[in-house]
Amino acid sequence: RGWAAFACTLLVVECLLAMVSEMSGLAAVGELWGVGRTAATLGSALIIVSVVFFCNYKQVEALGICFGLFELTFVATMLFYHPSLREVFQGAFTFHDDTGFIKLIAANVGAVVMPWMVYFQQSAVVARRVRSEDEVAQERASTLLGSGLTQLIMIGA
Repeated sequence: RGWAAFACTLLVVECLLAMVSEMSGLAAVGELWGVGRTAATLGSALIIVSVVFFCNYKQVEALGICFGLFELTFVATMLFYHPSLREVFQGAFTFHDDTGFIKLIAANVGAVVMPWMVYFQQSAVVARRVRSEDEVAQERASTLLGSGLTQLIMIGA
């Protein structure tokens, strides 16, 4: 019981901090589009709350996939840029010690590695009533594909 409460407490704190981080990003994007920070944050929060209260699991999943597909524009941009493979590999192993680069690396890691995703994956398996070994294998393959696609998008970004 103690470890479960501890893990749950950490998860709640992490989720709250992740939401603050996400909302600050949405506020910044709102400013880029000429929308004030307050309006962008409240509008985003309203959309999130509406989705949580009025959509079922399958609708939320479909909505997430649709929005997630927009990230493929980063991959398309990378492909249209025609980068030299030598420059890509050289850049992948070149590290800079300036603070801007370090902040960029920290932001990318923070955007991709989130502990709540493990809990979400577990709840998705339970929600889908995965029971057989074949279904578990299919979930694992889907997770592996999603992880690879995520890293491809991060490379394109």
